Amino acid sequence: MADKAESEEKDVGGRPTRCSLELANKLGSLVVGGASIIAACGSTGISPTCLSKWKKRTDEPYVGFISTLKVYFSAAVADAEAKVYGGAKGWQASARWLESMQRDRWCRTERREVEVKSYIEVSFPDRAGREAAKETAEQVGELLSEPDDSLES
Repeated sequence: MADKAESEEKDVGGRPTRCSLELANKLGSLVVGGASIIAACGSTGISPTCLSKWKKRTDEPYVGFISTLKVYFSAAVADAEAKVYGGAKGWQASARWLESMQRDRWCRTERREVEVKSYIEVSFPDRAGREAAKETAEQVGELLSEPDDSLES
C-alpha cells in the first residue's frame, strides 16, 4: 500500500512522455544519416519545440535522452568532418550539412560589398509623358543611391 501512495504523490497527471532512449536512438540514427534536427523530429512525430523543452529539463528520462542524442550528433559531425578534410567524394554535401548544423563553426562569415546598376527604358510619344518619366526616373535613382540600413545585419 505504501508503494501505491508514493507513486500517486509523484504522478503529476497529464499525458505520459514520449521521451525515451528508443526515441533518442531513432532521432540519432536519422541525424547520423544526414537529416537535420527538424527533419528528424518530424520523422519521429515530435516537434522541434518539444525537443527544445526536453533539452532544458534536468530530470530523467530527459537527461539520458539528451546525452544519447549528443553522442549520435558528435558521431555525425565527426563523420562529416572526416569527409570534408579527406576530400571524399561528395564532401561538399557534408560541408553544407556542417554549415547548417554548426553555423558558428562552419559558416563563412566574410562580407562582400556589391554594387548593383540597373537601367529602365521607357518611351512616351508625347512631351508630357517624357517629362513625367524623366522625373520618376530621377526619384527612383535618388532612392536607390541612398544607403538602406534595413539590409545591414
